[in-house]
Amino acid sequence: MSFRKKILFGFVKIDKFLIATPEKALIDELYFMSKNLRKIYLKDLDLSLINKVKFKKLIKKYNFMPFKNLIKKLKI
Repeated sequence: MSFRKKILFGFVKIDKFLIATPEKALIDELYFMSKNLRKIYLKDLDLSLINKVKFKKLIKKYNFMPFKNLIKKLKI
């Protein structure tokens, strides 16, 4: 399975649009951060909408060490 297919998950269909779940949106942002493509401050994140069980399950699909290290800093 290609990497692209591996990361195309975590969306819900609303009307005719695919919208990322809060967990998937956070994962995408963190992934971009781990690749130095985006800069956000972890302390500024509001994680109250994140389902921690779902989040932990979804992050297992990523096998990129900088991403894993960033996740550890979040302490979710």
